[in-house]
Amino acid sequence: MRSFRITTGLVLVLLSQFAAAEPDAAIAHPLRWSDPNGTPAGTRRSACLPLTDDVEESWSLRLPGAVAAPIIYWERIAYLICRGKKDSHYLVAVDVIEGKLLSKKLLPKGPPPQPVVWDGRVYMTIGGTELTEYSRAGKTFNRVYTHKLAQTTLSHPIVFENEIYVVADGFLMRIRARRRSPVWTAGDDTLRGRPALYGRHVYVVGRGQQHGFAPSMHLYVFDRKDGSRVLAHNVAEYRRGGIPDASKPASITVTESQVIIGAPTPLRTRGVACSHVMIDRRYQDNVLTVGHYPARLQNYPVPPAMTPLGNLVFTSAKPIGWVIQTLKGGRYISTVQENRDLYDRAQRVGPTVLGDIVYFGAWAADIRTRRILWRLPVGQLRYPAVPIDGGVLIVDDLVTLREFRARRRTR
Repeated sequence: MRSFRITTGLVLVLLSQFAAAEPDAAIAHPLRWSDPNGTPAGTRRSACLPLTDDVEESWSLRLPGAVAAPIIYWERIAYLICRGKKDSHYLVAVDVIEGKLLSKKLLPKGPPPQPVVWDGRVYMTIGGTELTEYSRAGKTFNRVYTHKLAQTTLSHPIVFENEIYVVADGFLMRIRARRRSPVWTAGDDTLRGRPALYGRHVYVVGRGQQHGFAPSMHLYVFDRKDGSRVLAHNVAEYRRGGIPDASKPASITVTESQVIIGAPTPLRTRGVACSHVMIDRRYQDNVLTVGHYPARLQNYPVPPAMTPLGNLVFTSAKPIGWVIQTLKGGRYISTVQENRDLYDRAQRVGPTVLGDIVYFGAWAADIRTRRILWRLPVGQLRYPAVPIDGGVLIVDDLVTLREFRARRRTR
């Protein structure tokens, strides 16, 4: 049996690095990937030790069905949603040290849920109408509690400590586990999709239409404590096709200095088409403000990641490769790295950042030197790589969970 080998000094260093960051949910704990995007802020950043040498497979595990949601992870347990027969799904727990399936539970029929985990408890929206909490119990999972709200359409949840946030029938709600009624309800019936959490605030996208203007996408910011609205900002107009329905939510990434929104349908800002918009944000006298004009981010197929130095990292379709956007003089300067032999449509997933190292699903690169560090022998990827300390988890061809670590050196 393999065990984690982290020295006391390294533990203290890591704790000092993320102790201040974790309350803002901006950088994932080295032993936790509690959200499909790593953190409730959606930054896809981790404090894990990155893999910089050549890698080899530690183990692989055939799963009971095709994976239908990104991996989540708490300490040594990875949680996955696997497809069953017809409209059924399984919640599965895997020991990432031994590569063994520990627990499996058949869930009620409905759309595939997108779980999150906190303190070993798994939260997910079941059937789009109920928010359920599960705990692992031997070879299965026990249902701890189900929030049966009056609303009929629930988004996937955001969870941080004892706080649960969900958009229900166009309203943002804060829920506390095992309480029958929401702590507060905010907004109106225009809010759409999964929120994001950063610092004192909750971020959520809504639709809006001003008189004389085309339908537009709005960014709303609410106070975590009492649900009061801090900001409503008109981000960009939707292009032809109009407002997307609630089943196609926007993606939100929040960092110390930016909010990046990826729309489910094409946007137009200042007359130019784009897939993502970025808003500069800052704190002044504890009041959140935003830049008036969002930066235009052209058509990228997947959400970006933000490096510690503030560089944006995207994957690109034309030309095939990856893009680094560096802020200089108030403008983002793009650098394109073409890698046709390392990147194709089958591996087009969002990047994950660990310091100066970026994982692009099947391969990794050093941002400073632009050097490719390693490539994994995998087939089709649909979900991003998930870092564990000194290793990486990959869902290969939708049915196999594989772990890779640094190649053992032989004398």
